[in-house]
This record gives sequence, C-alpha cells and structure tokens, in this order.
Amino acid sequence: MVPLGVIQADRQPSILSDVCWTNPNRYRADYAFLAAACGGSQGVDGIFASMLVGASWEGRMTRRGLYTPVILGSFPAFALAFRRGDISEATDAVVRVFDPGALCALKGTALSGEARSQGISTAEALGCDPLEFFAMRVVCSYSDTGAAARADASSAVDRYAKVIRNTAGELVWEYGKRIARLDAERIKAAAGFLSQYKKIRLGCVDIESENEFSVVAVVSLDGNPIEFSRTILIQAVTTERPFGFKASAGADGRIQDAGRWPFGVERVRSRVTIRLKPLPAGAARKIPEVFALDGNGYPFDEKVPATGGREGEPLAIRLSENSIYHIVKR
Repeated sequence: MVPLGVIQADRQPSILSDVCWTNPNRYRADYAFLAAACGGSQGVDGIFASMLVGASWEGRMTRRGLYTPVILGSFPAFALAFRRGDISEATDAVVRVFDPGALCALKGTALSGEARSQGISTAEALGCDPLEFFAMRVVCSYSDTGAAARADASSAVDRYAKVIRNTAGELVWEYGKRIARLDAERIKAAAGFLSQYKKIRLGCVDIESENEFSVVAVVSLDGNPIEFSRTILIQAVTTERPFGFKASAGADGRIQDAGRWPFGVERVRSRVTIRLKPLPAGAARKIPEVFALDGNGYPFDEKVPATGGREGEPLAIRLSENSIYHIVKR
C-alpha cells in the first residue's frame, strides 16, 4: 500500500512524518505528485520526505534515497501546489471517537500497537476500505460524548473498475490502468504509464506523452487559474537508473549490480497544449514565449517548438527532450 494514508486528529494540525518509495524502483517519478495530491486532498499540514539530507546526490537507488534527478527534480511544481493549498480537501470518510479518559488511563485503542501486532490493520480497526484514504479524510476525534460517523464511500472507491475519485473532484486514480490525474484550478498533472493514452485532457490542458512512464505537470506561478496565468511552469520527469545497474532477465529480476552515480534519465518526449483565455482589459498582450530551463532554473540556449497562443488559439508546445522545466510567459 502506498504510504500516504493519514489518520488525522479532528481540528488539529496533522503531519506525515515519513514517506519513501520501495527501492530499487525505476518507476518512482510519481513520488512528489502523489505526496502533494493525496496530502492536499486529506488536508495534511506537512509532509516530511525521508532522508532528504546531505550535500551530495545519491549514488544508487538506496532504501530511502531521494536525492535523484526525477524525485528531487519533481519537487518544484508539486511543493508549490501543496504549500499554496491548490488541492482541495476531500470530505470525511470515517470519524472514530476515542474517550480521552480511557487514553489517559493507558487503556489503548483499536489503533494501538497491540492491535497491529495481532495483525489488525488500521483500515480494519476503523471499519473502512484502505483505498478510502486516497479519496476522503480519515479523522479521529477525542470526546467522551461524541459518536462515531461513517460516510458512504461507494462513489469514491470503485473496486470493480479499479478507480479512486476523491470527493473534492480533483484527483482521479485509475490504479487498474496505472495512471493518476490531478485537475485543479492552478495545477493540472498526470502521472503513470501515460503513453497508453493518445491524449489526456485536464480542463484547459492536454497532455500527450510518448514515454512509457512519466509525470507531467502544468502549474500557475502567479496564483491565477492556469488559463488566465501570465507565468506558467511546465514540469516533466520520466524514469532513471544508476549507471551500471544490472538485473537478471526473467520473473525474479535478481539484482546483479546496484550501479552507481551518475543516474541515466530517459529523455522527455511529451507535448502540452494550453487553451489560454484573454487577459483582463488593460493588461499588455503578446504572443506567449516558451523557455526551457536547466536544473538551476536558467534558460537554455534552445528554441522550444511551440505553435499558436494568439487570442483564442491553443498554445501547443513540444517539450525539450533535455529539460525537466519549461516556463511560459505572456
């Protein structure tokens, strides 16, 4: 299970203290996407990334390493969206009430370590589907008079179709097809095995990717809705592998060499189309410009293929193969 389900104390600050992906794993560029999308949807106040310390890049796919091109490189768009509150909170799925007197008497709860040692999962203790964590908020309340509440989650989790839809209407996770989509006012993003789709439409943004696995995000930098934004960040990350990494063929895939620095990153092969709307009256208007940026945020000396962008005409951009970041200015 993805380590992003949070049980929150009702009306109290909540953090997720530790998040990491299982490694070695070539398909891990969705780390920041899912942390921001699920954390924002659940109303989490802070997320701590494991082992994001030190002054050097990771030399291999370590147990908790995040200092790699596609993981650390995908933080800017999603960290901004998370901090700014771009992802709307979902409704409550489960509210479990605990008596504070019993807690102070050390009587334990259904969520205690003793319950877990007996093989009782958190979802079982709460009486909910574990997938509800990614569609709604799971909340604990502390009162000697309150009553537990349970919302109908049938429209949020469809196990037959293998689809999770958060109740805020912004995050759709088709885990059967291995793709997740985020469609909020100031951020549009898709993650997973995107090449199986000819085009992914997210409101005013279309995403097309030839990469087997990738994460593409479009985020407003000036705080306006994307279609009215004057400065937009497009971010695209793919897959990575340490130099020299080697695994045996076949079902077991036994690792023969864990590899070392530098990481090889698959080139970006994606297109983004944005249907921009006219700026307010009196604002200076010009054809949008598109710049590819290096890892430090400076423009490359490279022309980015883009067409359209005039009033009423979609702006179609072929992303640079060599850049994670692109800036659109108008």
